[in-house]
Amino acid sequence: MTKSKKKQKTERPKYSIKPAHPGQQCRRNVPIIYDEKKQPISLTLTPTAIKKLTDLALIVEDSRSEVIEQLLRNITTLQAKRIIGKNQDKTVE
Repeated sequence: MTKSKKKQKTERPKYSIKPAHPGQQCRRNVPIIYDEKKQPISLTLTPTAIKKLTDLALIVEDSRSEVIEQLLRNITTLQAKRIIGKNQDKTVE
């Protein structure tokens, strides 16, 4: 008989740990933070962008997903144009 080896747990990075929501029970398909449920998407980023996103998440002590969510919810069209460097007259909704 061979003994089965237990897989050692690796410590999760701080940006991937879900925050606690005191007084609220987490239930599937029920939004907690926002009025709507988040949907999974896939992004392709350069290693530099991933490093910056991870650094921001560690600084604000939140997940990378939440950092992107907050940036997009709080940015104005004018700020986005300034950051990206585009001066087109298209509006973002």
